[in-house]
Amino acid sequence: MPCDGQLIICGDMLGMFQAFTPKFVKKYANVAEVMINAMKEYVSDVKESKFPEDKHVYHIKDSKEDFEKMFAEFK
Repeated sequence: MPCDGQLIICGDMLGMFQAFTPKFVKKYANVAEVMINAMKEYVSDVKESKFPEDKHVYHIKDSKEDFEKMFAEFK
């Protein structure tokens, strides 16, 4: 029996979940694989002390003027 409409969940269509994909969904990507690989790389970098590097850190400034200057760009 045909239907007048169908709800496709973006996560299913993008392949965000590996455990189950409904029969009526066509996967256009495998985002789950990308997400899992990114998380594995992140965990590895943290365990091996490769992240965070100094360039990823905001350091406490020595003076009030330096502190205010650092945050001025976010105003």
